[in-house]
Amino acid sequence: MAEWVLSIVGVVALTVLLDILLPEGQMNKYLKGIFSLLVILVVISPLPSLVKNGTFEDFFKLEKGDFDVDYEKSDPLKAFNEREIGRAEAELEKYLLQNGYLVRVEITCERGILAGIDEITVFYNPGHNKGGQKHINTTEIKELVSSRMSVQKDAVTFEEDLKWAG
Repeated sequence: MAEWVLSIVGVVALTVLLDILLPEGQMNKYLKGIFSLLVILVVISPLPSLVKNGTFEDFFKLEKGDFDVDYEKSDPLKAFNEREIGRAEAELEKYLLQNGYLVRVEITCERGILAGIDEITVFYNPGHNKGGQKHINTTEIKELVSSRMSVQKDAVTFEEDLKWAG
């Protein structure tokens, strides 16, 4: 393989050198044509040995299912939207923490697109908030979330999560 690449580079370099050295005219056109054919021959020279060894045939042999795509696992748009939703959740959790609320947030989106937020669920563990209060100020959190995420206040719901410790 390395020899083949070197021979291609050599022929191309020789062609360029001859093109520089030869004067313009009819002879230059013929020599360019001859060296172009030489480059083509050097490039395709390994093909007969590939066909003889069977590697060329294996390369073009297709099996059923070779081009099947599992869109559930490899949908790049879905993966992008999931990452963006995750970033928005983390950013909102950080924002609420700065305001004294240690909570976990889950954003539910229409069709999985962040622009279409259906609901924001705030999970909390009593005792892990401002001053260790047992209850959280849902009105204040709704106000913070709705202004930060540009959603209606009724889209913000709360769930107590005693297993979550922040």
